[in-house]
Amino acid sequence: HIHESFSAIREWQISPDNTLFEIKSLSDSAAKLLSQWWDMEVVSFEKLENLSDKAIAFLCKPCPEYLSLPALKSLSGAAAKSFVNLLERGAIGIYLNGLKNLSEEAVEIISKSKHYFSDDSGGLVIPKKLQKIVEEFKEKQSKKK
Repeated sequence: HIHESFSAIREWQISPDNTLFEIKSLSDSAAKLLSQWWDMEVVSFEKLENLSDKAIAFLCKPCPEYLSLPALKSLSGAAAKSFVNLLERGAIGIYLNGLKNLSEEAVEIISKSKHYFSDDSGGLVIPKKLQKIVEEFKEKQSKKK
């Protein structure tokens, strides 16, 4: 299994802009291998809809400058923590334009982060509808204080 993953990863290295268009799933072990072996400055997984929290943590480990997961559907608290941590370590942008939902824990974690949503300039980029949910949560929290 790991050998198969490794040869696939070696083929991905050929992609000049590090865009992995056709990959629809990525196992934890493949993500781990990828994080150890691959110099990732800009990474885009165009078709990955689901990633485990563990796989996301592995992908964030080498600190890519830009990470684009436009097909990712949902975000857990642990994944949000990994992304916020990556931004705090110096990543410029994480693009999650396809998100359909955020867990309550993810909303809370993102609302505490100083890395606001933006469009082209980087930061954590999530759909406007979800940005609104995070902003509303922040407002409620500040009223509680």
